[in-house]
This record gives sequence, C-alpha cells and structure tokens, in this order.
Amino acid sequence: MIENSRAFQTNLPNENLLQKIIFDKKSAHISFADLHLSLANPVTSKINISFKKQPLPMELEKKYYFAGIIFDKETSKMTDIASKAESLRKLPEKQRLGEVLNLLGNNLHYPYNEIVEKIGKNNSNLEQWITENIKKSKVVSISDVLENGYGVCRHLAVTYLYLAQKAGLKGTLMASNANTMTNITRTDNGEGLFKMTGVGTLIPTAHAWNEIQLSDDSWIPIDPTTKLIGDSEEGLQMFKDANYTCPASFGYYTLWNPFSEVNLKFELPTFKPAESIAKGDFWLSLASIEPRLIFSKDGARENPSTNAPFNGAAEIKLHTLQENSGILNLEILDIKPSTL
Repeated sequence: MIENSRAFQTNLPNENLLQKIIFDKKSAHISFADLHLSLANPVTSKINISFKKQPLPMELEKKYYFAGIIFDKETSKMTDIASKAESLRKLPEKQRLGEVLNLLGNNLHYPYNEIVEKIGKNNSNLEQWITENIKKSKVVSISDVLENGYGVCRHLAVTYLYLAQKAGLKGTLMASNANTMTNITRTDNGEGLFKMTGVGTLIPTAHAWNEIQLSDDSWIPIDPTTKLIGDSEEGLQMFKDANYTCPASFGYYTLWNPFSEVNLKFELPTFKPAESIAKGDFWLSLASIEPRLIFSKDGARENPSTNAPFNGAAEIKLHTLQENSGILNLEILDIKPSTL
C-alpha cells in the first residue's frame, strides 16, 4: 500500500522540473517528468532519504549475509545450545547481551592461523573443512558452523543473532566495507581490538558484527569477534573510535532509467554505532560527461565523453531487500528534495 505521495514544482537555475515521489516503508518511485541536463548544468538537485533500522528475524530456510550463510535446520547440538540461550530470558536485557556472547564463545571459535595449525596436527578433516569452507568464503549453513565449532566474523555474527533471538532479544547484522574500520587500542584492557592487523592500521577486509534492539528501542552494538559490547559509555566509544559503520546500501537496491543517459549518484546513508536512523542524498547526473568502459571480446576500452545533453523523462526506483540480502532490514522513513 502506498503511504506517501508528493507532487511539486522545483525551480532551479537550469530547469523547470516537475518531480513526483511515491514511497512506502519498503519501496520508492521518484519521477522526473521534464528533465534538462547539459554540460553547463549536469546534475539535478539532491534528494534527501532517511532509513530506519529494524530487527532482522532469523528464520529457517532463509539466507543471511549476502546469501553466504544458510539457516538450514536445527541439529541436536543446536537445540541443546538454544535451550541454554532460552534459559537466559529471565535475566535483564542488558545482562543477556554478555551471557549470549559467553554462550557463543563456548561453542564457536575464530580460526586464527595458529589455531588451525594446531588443529591440523590432531584433526586433518576439521582443518580441511575450515580451509575449504571458512577460509575460502564458501556458502555454509549455521548447522555446519556450530557442529564444527569454527567461523569468522560473519559466521559469529549470524550465530550470535540466532542465539540472541532464542534468548528473547531482537537484533540485526551489521557490516562494514573493507578499509573503513581502524584497529585501535582497547581502553578496557590496553590490547589491540583486532588480532590480525596492527594498531592504527585499517582493517583490510569487510567485517561483520551485531546490534541488539532493547525494549526502549535503543540499539546496542556487539562484536562477537572482538567480544566488544557497547552497553557502556566506554564500550560505545570504542565502537566509534574504530569506525564501526554500516552502509544502508547493504539493505536496498536502486534502478534508474534511462540507464545509458543519466547516472545515479549517492552520498550514502550510513549507520554509526547505536544509531537507528541513517540519512543521505542522491541525485541524477548527465552520463555523457563521464567516460564509459565499453566491453567486447577483445577486452575493455574507454569510450570518451560526448557531453551530449539530455532532455526528457527519468525515474528512480528503490527497494529494500531483506529477503535477498540478509543483513539489514530497513524501512524508508522519508524522501524529499533538499530544497524543501
């Protein structure tokens, strides 16, 4: 059901542009009825968008973390661990956060190189499974991860969310892009937050963690890999200092038309630690002023810009993608031109 519809006139120095925005919580359609872009005026005005983060339910037969982890079944071992998580429901919410983390830590471990080397001396089959399935980022199931007892950040985060839900908590997965987080010295123990890179250096890979929504609608960040919990001022500050940020783009996708004549540009909305709302901007730009790569059987070559103007209709469609992504479950709060 469409919940919001806006039609309005925007007067800019270069255009008399009729825009229409229609959106509900999960999708949006932005139309430009009479768009004029040229070398002198190559972009539209910015459009503001706001997303609200929602809990991501763990459900059987669903895929999570870019479809890389499958919640396939609950084995007897999983049922035993889940029953221990369910027994935590009698505890206060904040206390459950750490108890679930302890429960996870007793059953799932990060396969650091020195640990895998030791495993290989006594259990070559387990070493091979870790190497082939965890180290090479293959699609795996939660049941296999818990049965074997090893996983990297994404497996730890998905499994933490599974156990947190059993403990009566609601939460979500979070993820960063590569080279956006920084390894810091922890203020609680003086050690480096991450073990595989030096303090003060960027984390060279993407990273996954969790946030849990409490009954007062506040969000608490938790990293099962580093065992860091942001339930205190000190803990939350460490999340901020290490730049734990999750692009909202992990929870939606966009389409635009005419694809060959206009480009969609973004100042990406990003969730910072404990934030429930992320805001950003997007706009259309003239495609002909940018070189394009042309692909053929002989390889790729750069097609020079033509600076040809564009006059006509254009549209942008945006859809959230809880079912396809399995990272962020987003709701669209608002979309409006920056001029309003």
